[in-house]
Amino acid sequence: MSELGSASPLVGSNHVQQTEPQENVAISDQSSPRIVALAWCVGALVGIVVGLLPFVLYAYVRGEQSATSLPLAPPERDDGSVCYTSGCIATADYFRDTLNPLVEPCRNFEEHVCGRFGERVGAAGLGQSIMHRELALSYLRLGLVAERYALSPVSGARHKAATLLRDCRAISSSRRSHHDVLRQFMRRLDLYLFNPPPSAPTSADRVLALHVELAYAYGLSALLRIRPNVAHSLAVDVNDAYLRSALSRPSDTHVMVVAGVVQSLELLKLRQALHNSMVSAVADASSAFQGSDTETTPVVVKKVEDLAFPGVSASAFGDAIEAKTPYSRNSSVLEPSRLKAALESVWKHMAPPDLFLWTSWDVLEQTAQLVEPSLTGSPGSVEEEAFTFFCLRMVAHVMEPALAALIHLVSDKERADVTGMTNAIASCLGKKKQWLSAFSTSPPLVAVGMPPYVDSVKLLDAFYASFPTPRGSFFEDWLSTAEAWRKRVSPHDLHFDPLDGDVEVAANGMVLVPVPLLAVPFYASDGPAAANLGGLGHLIARRLVTRYLKAGVTNASTVPAECRSPHGSPTDGVFENLLAYECVRVVFDATNASADPRLPRLPSLNPLRMVYTVGCLTNSRSIF
Repeated sequence: MSELGSASPLVGSNHVQQTEPQENVAISDQSSPRIVALAWCVGALVGIVVGLLPFVLYAYVRGEQSATSLPLAPPERDDGSVCYTSGCIATADYFRDTLNPLVEPCRNFEEHVCGRFGERVGAAGLGQSIMHRELALSYLRLGLVAERYALSPVSGARHKAATLLRDCRAISSSRRSHHDVLRQFMRRLDLYLFNPPPSAPTSADRVLALHVELAYAYGLSALLRIRPNVAHSLAVDVNDAYLRSALSRPSDTHVMVVAGVVQSLELLKLRQALHNSMVSAVADASSAFQGSDTETTPVVVKKVEDLAFPGVSASAFGDAIEAKTPYSRNSSVLEPSRLKAALESVWKHMAPPDLFLWTSWDVLEQTAQLVEPSLTGSPGSVEEEAFTFFCLRMVAHVMEPALAALIHLVSDKERADVTGMTNAIASCLGKKKQWLSAFSTSPPLVAVGMPPYVDSVKLLDAFYASFPTPRGSFFEDWLSTAEAWRKRVSPHDLHFDPLDGDVEVAANGMVLVPVPLLAVPFYASDGPAAANLGGLGHLIARRLVTRYLKAGVTNASTVPAECRSPHGSPTDGVFENLLAYECVRVVFDATNASADPRLPRLPSLNPLRMVYTVGCLTNSRSIF
């Protein structure tokens, strides 16, 4: 009987008797299931792009506008600037008096500031703004950089990461499949596609522990994201983007062959039933949050053991963390507002054995493309681009600092500049006691670019010295690297994701600024103050506001009337961005950067929207 699964009660014993003799059927090099690969990879692209994509800005700065100049007409071309200086604001006020009835101001604020820095994405899963697409291209360029670096004669951590990424991307051109490596991996985790034996982890608590291991060690849980964070702290969240991507994938009969089980109608029906149950669970969790966008839930610092939810035992989360990671149940964690409700919904809609089977299928469907070249897509296709992003996600999980070092090595000047910017913004926000709780530390501690234990080439190479050198079989090499990563990571160190797409404020209050934000269009060490503050500065301010926001202060009556959205429109982030923008303006004024009177332009914002955005901001100052 196949080690990936025996007969399922939902399939029937007759099916088992028919499939048992053929359990070792394997895909030949000629059996290329390209028909389903396109649909399979498009679903993956949606989740991977959203999981990886930060919010990137165009940083063009115009200057030379005096604070005492006469009002000027909005530019004829699509300028899209937002003003800081008094002269620019006076110009906007002049036109706002006559044009205000034409456009609703807060909608414009959302589209410009909230749209730039917010987290809402379109129905298709891809970002509505140009920044998301630009960052997608930047990650593709990272792949090209790694390709060149892998061919260089140098050694060290960066070469290992670049080679591993190159080998993943080369799977599509390989003439060999490695199904046996995937089957061994699934056996190691006791994953079964049907009728698991009594020894399989099918109880509610053991299924949770399985997802903790998949999330922490391999990044392969479609339910959870778990990563090391600051000392004695974990970052835990629902893997929302990837879960939705997983649910968009059609059933693929060819992955059964990769797993070594016979394709059958019964198994397809089982897979579809599991899929439908998970869709219901996700829909139920989503409906619980309908109408909650008008109120931001304050972030709460808890211990890992407090994350248990209905459906598992009270000690389940703490037990799983201690069993599957080097962290203790007393480790700190910032509890995401939707975590417990989402997990509760999944455990409510799916019996633990069914959730176990769904998990087994999902792991197989994620990793099949890593051992079967025919599933990676043809050159230049959408599915090949999706596979490239998947490779980046897989390599980043086990060697993220080394990949980040291919992009940028942080200088002492950049650390000092960003730390000073953060302290100035925090000083302003610290005075907003009506809205924000006291900071954990004053001024906040700041980590810029990379975790301290790998913030130089020497330290980076020392950390990864014991990691295996890739030998050309990607999935096998990646599993060995993942095992080395698990052994090397210490809960006593400060960790964060240096390739992340946003500023993070950790459980202990430390501000974490990843590498992608230290380059144009977010920041430039010799760039104008308007560009740096309007990009990276706003991200820092917004995250500090979100982290320390008091309960009950973001209801509709709090937001200035001129800045309220029409009834029924999304309101995510309006309050937070208004407050962040105000302190960025204060810091900008303190720089006396008169030659930099404007924020970076956003090409999609027209001059009228600029006028009303400024009108909204002007009226908000009496409150903030």
